[in-house]
Amino acid sequence: MIIVLKPNTSKQDIHYVEQMVKSRGLDTHIVYGHEMTIIGCIGDTSHIDPKLFEVNPNVKKVMHVQEPY
Repeated sequence: MIIVLKPNTSKQDIHYVEQMVKSRGLDTHIVYGHEMTIIGCIGDTSHIDPKLFEVNPNVKKVMHVQEPY
């Protein structure tokens, strides 16, 4: 799963979303860009509802990249 954050999201807000991911048993890989920040979720995301993150005002979109089995 990939979480795309809105432009100019503060470090504190990025950390908050990262902790939300980690609290669900996943690891993260954060990519900081000029326009946006992306949080890659590492682990089995098939049981994670993207809406948990989409309601955060700093999240632009959430995409699953793993095929369900």
